[in-house]
Amino acid sequence: KYPQFHAKNSNIEEIFSLIIESIVSIRRAKSLVDLGNSKIEKAYIKLNDKKMQDEIKSYMKFITMLAKCENIEFTENKLQKAICDVSENLEIFITLNNVDLSGILTRLENQKTKLEKESTKLNAMLSNEKFIANAPKEVVEQNKEALANLKTQLEKISAELANLKG
Repeated sequence: KYPQFHAKNSNIEEIFSLIIESIVSIRRAKSLVDLGNSKIEKAYIKLNDKKMQDEIKSYMKFITMLAKCENIEFTENKLQKAICDVSENLEIFITLNNVDLSGILTRLENQKTKLEKESTKLNAMLSNEKFIANAPKEVVEQNKEALANLKTQLEKISAELANLKG
């Protein structure tokens, strides 16, 4: 028999994407402070979309196992003096004591520079009248949405840099 077509369930895809993003973000934050493969005690997740919190809770066991973290909690506030990883849909915080922050500051500065370059590129495209006139409306809308996301990420990274620099 041939495989049967099944309609896509975009909600499940969105949940799975957030689970992956959570795991990758925790691992990335751990690697910044040379804790890459070791188990950490606690991490905090701040979701951009609070409605997804209940959806993800049932999958916490997988996130903690794959991110090598004993406990994960949701937070609505930024944690002070914590390692932060900013991604598209969430922020991860790991509280650590006596950690050298120079590597973290360098990574955030590099991430900020990269996002600023992307933002400049999208701004140039969107301010080009020929591009706006000739490009399909969907492409123009995607670029506007991408630019808005970049600005949000830049704001978060700038705030995190200010937080870590004291």
